[in-house]
Amino acid sequence: MGQKTLTNNKEEFNKKMIKLMKEYGYKDLAKALEKGDYKSMDEFMNNISDEGYKNMKEIIRGSAYESMTKIMESISKEDMIQMHNAMGGEEACHGDNGNYNNMMNLN
Repeated sequence: MGQKTLTNNKEEFNKKMIKLMKEYGYKDLAKALEKGDYKSMDEFMNNISDEGYKNMKEIIRGSAYESMTKIMESISKEDMIQMHNAMGGEEACHGDNGNYNNMMNLN
């Protein structure tokens, strides 16, 4: 897969995530993603409540990201946060580094 394809896929993924965030009331988080404010996004993830984590899983499940939901359900919230941070946090998910392809090919 070429770099241009990866970039287009990442941009499309980010657009979908921003739309979902806004649709489900996470407007501040969507704005952080739009601005590339990964620190704010990481703070949100690191401090997510049990109810917020449960809600996030339901949103992701209903949005065709089943592989991500399976991972989230197979480990505890604390382990998911630790794994997320070990993989590079929000910047690895949504930024311009090379981890995007690895993180999105979870099937």
